[in-house]
Amino acid sequence: MSEQRSPGTELSSVLRALCDGTPASIGVTGAAVTVGEPSGIVELLFATDAVAEGLADVESATGRGPGSRALESGSPVLVPDVVAAADPKQERRDDDADAFAPALWEQAERLGVGAVFAFPLQLGALRLGVLHLYRTERGELDDAGFRQSVILADRLTHALLGVWGTEPAESTEPDPSALSRAAVHQATGMLVAQLGVGIDEAFARMRTHAFAEGRPLTEVADDIVARRLRIADSDGET
Repeated sequence: MSEQRSPGTELSSVLRALCDGTPASIGVTGAAVTVGEPSGIVELLFATDAVAEGLADVESATGRGPGSRALESGSPVLVPDVVAAADPKQERRDDDADAFAPALWEQAERLGVGAVFAFPLQLGALRLGVLHLYRTERGELDDAGFRQSVILADRLTHALLGVWGTEPAESTEPDPSALSRAAVHQATGMLVAQLGVGIDEAFARMRTHAFAEGRPLTEVADDIVARRLRIADSDGET
């Protein structure tokens, strides 16, 4: 696995445990995870292989692609046939239309990618990033693969929020006692008021601080709510 950023050993272990071996079980070739907010900077967290990494890098650089659309819309974006979607003579589905920047089409075709699928990582109104999947063969995800992708995206979302420790839970549902959603939302609201920014930007500031410190997001949120921590507008903390 090609890690691009290490936001703390615990979170890295969770992400690795959740993604290792997953592509084959879903019916895809590889996967990548990016973090960011709609219309903002998107960063590659890690990728299972060089192809997934290359696709994510091009999409992050251009700001266009299935992952960008998934992050903006909050819905999965599925492109089962990269070649057909790139051909202007072919009738496109809504999900395919303008899903790729030209550079991304070129990269996908050069790397022999047949299909790409993007699933947003989100909790309520908060969008954290995207699970990117690719396959060398063309074709739709089957029902089982789609369901597993949704479950993986949900697990990744809660891993980013600090729900689990180093091992994923057996259940597909997060443990409610492990995450104080109220604290996360309250801290986000406090940052909105303090910094004069929108909810996505406020959450991104809090998440960035948690990543930089290698701490669970819930701990950072608790500190903000308790006024032990103040995120500054300029450098992230005062």
